[in-house]
Amino acid sequence: MNKFRRILLVDDDAVTNYVNEELISEMNITDQVIVAENGAGHLTFSVKIG
Repeated sequence: MNKFRRILLVDDDAVTNYVNEELISEMNITDQVIVAENGAGHLTFSVKIG
């Protein structure tokens, strides 16, 4: 199965981010999980990777 290069999680709830990050890691579908805690964090990340 092909893996995603990275997955970006965006949620303001730290527990939700933790649970989702753990589930994604267990699924072994990506090598990189990036967590943004709000929309501004998402935009900052999106601008950096273009």
